[in-house]
Amino acid sequence: MTSRERWTVYPLILLAVGIGVRDKFWPASLVRARSLAVDTLQVHQAAVAAKLMVPELKANHIQGTLLETTQLCLVASDGAMRASLLGELTNGGQIVLYNRQGKPVLVAGVEPSTQTGILEIVSLEGKPLVQLRSAAGHGVVNAVDRTGSTVCVLGSDGQTAGLFLELPRAQKVLPLRTVPIPPDAITPQKTPR
Repeated sequence: MTSRERWTVYPLILLAVGIGVRDKFWPASLVRARSLAVDTLQVHQAAVAAKLMVPELKANHIQGTLLETTQLCLVASDGAMRASLLGELTNGGQIVLYNRQGKPVLVAGVEPSTQTGILEIVSLEGKPLVQLRSAAGHGVVNAVDRTGSTVCVLGSDGQTAGLFLELPRAQKVLPLRTVPIPPDAITPQKTPR
């Protein structure tokens, strides 16, 4: 080997050995890569700058400013569903609370026909027993029988407030105890400037 070849080869060998052992003496503080595939990764602290996309994430504590999801389920340590938030439904969102057996007992969501809020307490069979809803811009509480028919209504029809008994078969609503709503309570009064 000539002197000129030695001056070319030996520095390249030293450079290759230095690159190979560099991380043993000076650990890298930052590694940048377009793609990284590993079987197992253990991290003390991780920061995601733009977007984290994973099919499954297990954590003891997650803290953040905004969580966007189409469904969120709360599951007890025994694996039973306790609550769920559903965001991607035809009529809107829905919140469901479950009992220990995993049966829904309380449903809050959107009433399909009026597109207003509805809160339902349901039986173990999943049928509504009590409904809190909006009817023509006024709050109403409905008691529902096992067939799904409203049998007793507490609320307002816009003109009177009180307790009404609805008879579905007779198609009648009977006021049991009502009080006329004063006109100033129906329309908001303007204050003079």
